Amino acid sequence: MPAVRREVNVLITGFGPFMSVVSNPSWLSVKPLHNVRLSSCDASTSAQVGEGVRIQTLQVPVHYSSVLDLVPRLHGRTPSSGSFWLDPRLDSPYGGTAGQAYPDGYPIDHPLTGFDVVIHVGVGRGGSIRLETLAHKHSYDKPDTASSLAPALSDKKRGFGQGYEQFGDIQQTTVNIGELVAWLKRRGLEVDQSWDAGRYVCDFIYYASLTNATGAKVLFIHVPPVEDGPGVQKCTEVISNVAWWIATQCI
Repeated sequence: MPAVRREVNVLITGFGPFMSVVSNPSWLSVKPLHNVRLSSCDASTSAQVGEGVRIQTLQVPVHYSSVLDLVPRLHGRTPSSGSFWLDPRLDSPYGGTAGQAYPDGYPIDHPLTGFDVVIHVGVGRGGSIRLETLAHKHSYDKPDTASSLAPALSDKKRGFGQGYEQFGDIQQTTVNIGELVAWLKRRGLEVDQSWDAGRYVCDFIYYASLTNATGAKVLFIHVPPVEDGPGVQKCTEVISNVAWWIATQCI
């Protein structure tokens, strides 16, 4: 693959606790990549400042309204709805600081021109790591970690309303997942492509990010529970490789 001769800025998010999941595997897999600079797809090789792939990470509460408030800001936009809730169980300061809106209160250096790549990671069912193809606008009927529901809409559905009227029921990533999966497998990394992000906060953040992106490439990755998958270290390796592969498409 081509070398990255300019700095490509990548933001990767993981989720906080929810239900019986106290230490979310998504965040465990993402956190080690904070402030890593890649000069190749090998995470052990670091790049100089101003070149290569720079990765930054943050933690997101499993909370619909927080997603509506935070995700537009990640893409340099003003939220049209939502309000942020600081889950006290988040890994401070990666989950933010009370009373401060992103990027204030986070250990994040938001690029002047915005992030080139935004990758969201969440925990899914057991088995393989899955790269999600698309996200849904409606049918978010399960309560989040604060027992709150997604916004109610006029047609009795729950999902995206104010500020998202112009977007369709399904949003699909522009990342060529078929090519990405094939490349990862050639490197001995087992992943699968998926077309069902779950209609929960994972699916919700994916739709929000795809619709708010203004040039950034966006992808969602589901990692399995720690006890029913390849392990946190392997998940981190896959995420790092995914970040590198997408970054090379930004050159």
